[in-house]
Amino acid sequence: MPSSTLNDALLPPRSRLLYIGPMKTGTTAIQAAARDQRQALLDHGVRYPGTGLNHRSPLGALLGWATMTGGRTGPLGPDRLDIDDGGIPDRTVWDDLKAEIEADTSRRILVSHEFVSQADDTGCRRIVDELGPDQIHVAITLRSPATILPSLWAQSLKDDAQMEPLDSWLSRIYDNASDRPMPARFRRAYDQAELVQRWARLIGPDKVTVIVVERSQPTALSGTFESLLGLPAGTLARGVDTNRSFTAVEANAFQRLNCALADHGVGWQSFNEFVWKGAANRGLLARTAVGDEPRVGLPVWAADAAVKDGKRFAAKIGDSGVRIVGDLDQLSAVPPPADHVDGDTIPADVAIRALTGVILAGANTRRRAEKRSAQRNAKIKRLDEVTTKLDKTNQRLDGERAKSKRVEADLTRVKQELSDEKKRTLYHRVRKLPPTERPDQTAAAYTTRELLAALKRRITHKLRTGKPKPLEPLPWPRK
Repeated sequence: MPSSTLNDALLPPRSRLLYIGPMKTGTTAIQAAARDQRQALLDHGVRYPGTGLNHRSPLGALLGWATMTGGRTGPLGPDRLDIDDGGIPDRTVWDDLKAEIEADTSRRILVSHEFVSQADDTGCRRIVDELGPDQIHVAITLRSPATILPSLWAQSLKDDAQMEPLDSWLSRIYDNASDRPMPARFRRAYDQAELVQRWARLIGPDKVTVIVVERSQPTALSGTFESLLGLPAGTLARGVDTNRSFTAVEANAFQRLNCALADHGVGWQSFNEFVWKGAANRGLLARTAVGDEPRVGLPVWAADAAVKDGKRFAAKIGDSGVRIVGDLDQLSAVPPPADHVDGDTIPADVAIRALTGVILAGANTRRRAEKRSAQRNAKIKRLDEVTTKLDKTNQRLDGERAKSKRVEADLTRVKQELSDEKKRTLYHRVRKLPPTERPDQTAAAYTTRELLAALKRRITHKLRTGKPKPLEPLPWPRK
């Protein structure tokens, strides 16, 4: 099938381009270039939101998938992505990314992760609703199934603790009677025709671009995305695909390692820290594979089945009405024959590199733990200082409250004494004075009119009743 052209490939302004892979189709190179050229993309009207390599965690949060490998809680082994209770990012991770997307009202947006190719109709609709049905466009990159399958199995060794040998794993794909069929999410991504048709049904074939990846044209992939996004030529050709697949000897070592780890009950957190980050990424994948080192390949029976699938996929995709970039005949390319690998032998270089990666990861984990411990101790020290200051403040406040209570008690007592004093009669007030001072002070305290008035009342009462009148308080003495 001939390659199509990219005439009128430029997406409308403010489009949201969702690049969904699938895995092992060149996604890492485009994502790495977009990450490294974020500012250049912004300058040319394209936003690659967030700060990381891709949007694994935000899209995992939106789909409710356990994309945080170290947080998974189920048993070690593959097929945990959409069934594990642990490792699901918090919804706010997606909300934050969406807020950044919505805040940019002028640029085209690029969002990407391969896991989206495994989503069912419900998950796809959820993504479309969040990104906007009128603005979304989907890019799907494809390679021949015969090329992808060995890489997918090798990838699952370091991503999902795959323990199954390649032949057994392939049998689960092609044996319809298998009692352990491949999970639905794998089949949704593997069936390239159904993947393309699913998105074409959902958003329309005119909004889906299929790119057939060909190693003979290394800049075709980046050039297609530059045309879609309106970027200068070469902007996305600078990404380095660091996600290389294991060689056959490396894969053999990891398959055996995963089995041993599962037998010892190792959990996902340790696997993520020491195998994925350590033995794989810091160890073997930092190693330059020997040129003639055998690659993971398909047995003849599986290669024949994969070529047939590629032809079937190409025919259906060609009839789907989507934009196609590249030659669909490449999907049925015949793979080179698989090399024989001694499964009982692991080269010393491979073992040393893997062990070095584990030790480096352990050292890094220890440094992070020591840093967290130092930060925690510093926080505890600051809290102790604040607590000491609060204790002193509370003690001072307690003293002030006690003093205030004493003053209040004194005030109450004085008020009571004043009240009592106001109720006392002239007789009682005078009796409190020293005998020698009574006449002078009484005369000084009250006017003659007040004294005569009091005397008149007593005499009147005596004449009327024949009894002495009880003493009544006089007005409070004037100063």
